[in-house]
Amino acid sequence: MNYYIIIPLCVAAIVLIIYLIKRNRKDEQKYEEFINYDKPNKNADDADDE
Repeated sequence: MNYYIIIPLCVAAIVLIIYLIKRNRKDEQKYEEFINYDKPNKNADDADDE
């Protein structure tokens, strides 16, 4: 078998998977911050109206 081809491809695949997982977590964290950003403002506005 051509280990000179298989090993670098496996390493590249593992690095790609790790990169995608890290990027997904980062995007998910930004999305949660974006969702949670509106909630305190709405609650503060409701408290002022009462």
